[in-house]
Amino acid sequence: MLPSFRVGTLSYPDLVAIIAGIIGAVLGFDCFYMTTKRKLSDAGIRGIVIGAVLLSIAWVIGLQMIGAGAVLVLVAGVICYIYRD
Repeated sequence: MLPSFRVGTLSYPDLVAIIAGIIGAVLGFDCFYMTTKRKLSDAGIRGIVIGAVLLSIAWVIGLQMIGAGAVLVLVAGVICYIYRD
C-alpha cells in the first residue's frame, strides 16, 4: 500500500512558512538574474523588500531557518543597492 500525504499533519504556520519560503526563493532567483544583468539598483530594492517580508514572517511564526535566509537576502540586497550604477 502506498503512503498517502496528509495535510492534517501540517499546522497553519508551517504551511504559511513553506509558501512564503517558496515565493522568496523564486523572487531571490529573480534578484540574482537582475544582478547578472547589472541592474543592481532594482535587485537591491527587491532584495531588501523580500528580505524584510521574509524576516517579519519568520519573526511572527518563530522559525529560525527562514529568518537566517531572510537575513542573507537582506545583506545581499543592501550590498547590491550600495554598489548600484
